[in-house]
Amino acid sequence: MIGDLFLDGGLAIFEKAKPSTRALLLSLIFGGWGGQFYNKQYLKGVAILLGQIVSVFLILFGIGFITIPLLWIGGTIDAYMVRKRMSRKRGDLRQMA
Repeated sequence: MIGDLFLDGGLAIFEKAKPSTRALLLSLIFGGWGGQFYNKQYLKGVAILLGQIVSVFLILFGIGFITIPLLWIGGTIDAYMVRKRMSRKRGDLRQMA
């Protein structure tokens, strides 16, 4: 019951969010690649996802602890900025407010 309430409330918030905020949230939740897929930048999303997978193996050498957050944060910022730019080009008035 509590889970249903959380999901319903969460989906309502997501549906009301601006497109750039949706891209940001998806990237935060899905490791930097979620927002890329939302922006229909599939190649970039796959590249980030593959980078995350390789980074998991690089944890054995200590490098993955650096690359995972870099890919996550970089993918999140990029998804947000790209969606914001896309919305401006289309003249999305909600985005401009």
